[in-house]
Amino acid sequence: MKIVPVLVLTLVVSLAASPVLEAGQSQTLEKPIRVTVNEVPVDVIVTDRHGNPVLDLTRKDFTVLEDGVPQKIAHFSINSFRTPDQRIEGTEPTQTGGRSGPAVRDPEHRTILILAGRGELRVPSTIPKLIDFVRAGLQPRDRVAFMAFSHVTDFTTDHEKLVPVLKRFQKISPLIEKKIVAMSSRLALRHGHPESLKHYLEDIDRIFDVSEGGSRTVTATYVPDLDEEAARKRDLFESMQQIEEEEMAASNRGVEESDPSAKGEAGSVSARVQKELLLDGMGLDEYRQLESKEKVDQSGLSAAIEYLRHLEGEKHIIFLNDQGLALTGLNNDFGLPSIASDARVRIHSIQLGGMYLGVPANSVFSAANPSAISSFPTRFAGTFRNTFALRSVRNLARNTGGQSFARQDLSVCLETIGRTTSVTYLLGYVPENKELDGRFRHIEVRVDRPGVRALHRRGYYASPTPKLYDREQFLVHSRITTAAVSEELIHDVDFSLRTQLVAGARPNLLQANLQVHPAASIYVRKDGRYAGKLAISYFIFGRDGDLVSEIWDDLDMALKPTTYERVLREGFPLEKQLEVPSGSKECLLRVVVYDVANDRVGSAEALIEGKR
Repeated sequence: MKIVPVLVLTLVVSLAASPVLEAGQSQTLEKPIRVTVNEVPVDVIVTDRHGNPVLDLTRKDFTVLEDGVPQKIAHFSINSFRTPDQRIEGTEPTQTGGRSGPAVRDPEHRTILILAGRGELRVPSTIPKLIDFVRAGLQPRDRVAFMAFSHVTDFTTDHEKLVPVLKRFQKISPLIEKKIVAMSSRLALRHGHPESLKHYLEDIDRIFDVSEGGSRTVTATYVPDLDEEAARKRDLFESMQQIEEEEMAASNRGVEESDPSAKGEAGSVSARVQKELLLDGMGLDEYRQLESKEKVDQSGLSAAIEYLRHLEGEKHIIFLNDQGLALTGLNNDFGLPSIASDARVRIHSIQLGGMYLGVPANSVFSAANPSAISSFPTRFAGTFRNTFALRSVRNLARNTGGQSFARQDLSVCLETIGRTTSVTYLLGYVPENKELDGRFRHIEVRVDRPGVRALHRRGYYASPTPKLYDREQFLVHSRITTAAVSEELIHDVDFSLRTQLVAGARPNLLQANLQVHPAASIYVRKDGRYAGKLAISYFIFGRDGDLVSEIWDDLDMALKPTTYERVLREGFPLEKQLEVPSGSKECLLRVVVYDVANDRVGSAEALIEGKR
């Protein structure tokens, strides 16, 4: 996406309409302090052959390599997330040697996101075990949240708050799955979009009980591999559909199956073999439904990673899935594993769908060589694909420092994750390669002890872009940019948008009128007033989808009690004037409002027709 320099415009506040913003309370977002972070943190879990944490290692036991080059360890610490009565001597967090930069900070807690994928998760037996884990398997300082259908709860140390959500998920999610399957169509896959969840928002809201204000919508960030994979699958689907249509047409003309020479290319032996290999014995509709489910799961993982990127703590995603997830490009530098590694997010995969058994399918060899069919056992539709999907999530976990489980008892899987992640080693080093070229740097950690396994992220992006030092600025930037390019609007912050071109203005000016209804929870009583903050950003996109301008504002409020009550009842108006690109016949304005206190986002957009 093309970015041009940010336009510097004035924020116009409508004081006449509502006495909300008093003098000095609104300001343009100041340029944040930026630092170049060049100390690389590596969180390492070391387990013995029984899966128990190894607790007595020292700095000398570790070797760190970046792109095969040994690195000097500048930071070393052991971090335990166990309660004092659970700790074993020698596991207290300690730090030795080396000065820690802003990138290397000992985590004080685990941040755990439980992500429920689509499909058959056996919720009647799954959810009670998940509730037991939430109640008894977590540590008091653990911050935990639950995500499903692009919605996520607040992270909380009050783990009991998740129990009602999980119980509602147990009751409602099977109904949503049935509706999705019933409404799925070939059109969604043909255009390469994930199955939209907007048709099921009412049911999803019942799970997360949005009236309580304890959840929000999350959207996926851009992942090059997934975008390219979607394009490949569109072409694949269209080819298979053409083959099916031509075969059906040939059948209607009465052409015998045994006479391939009388049929077109789609009916040739080689084409039929290719089709059967691609479908893996599945029908076209079955294939399409599987692709649709996997797209939603890929999008959910991407959104979860981006959501966790700038949160603190030792970060984990527990991905509950049906039959794995078919991912291509796992070993290149632009896939989900690399993006998760860069965000320091471990992904643990737990497959819940049981043994995969499709309907019996004829061997692909039967089409090419009918006489060979007796030489091969009967196989089941989708078997090859299912094997690849399970291998994919296993590699995804391994490449992010997580663990994978297939066809095991859920309670055992969760207990293993809780136990093995309870103690970590934090290593930090300054790379020998000082060039910030944006490339993905591969990390390898070796432990000088036989019979142990080291789990760690496999790399990071050596970004030339200076990183925002302030954590709040990290979150603001991440949440707003993700919402700005999301395919669907987000409504977790309540506001409306109206636009009109300013008559006679040169250059062309657009006036955006917002009516904002902030939640009461954004305000804090301070010195007799109610203080609150919103980040409001404006993005103008051209007809080709390129970003042509952007404005980032902060809105700091300090309201008198009477004004505060009025704002809660009526909201407050904001006006903003934006320059419309000259010569543009049509463009799109998207406005994103970010509630900093509650980490929630809202977005709205308007189509703008320029002056001719």
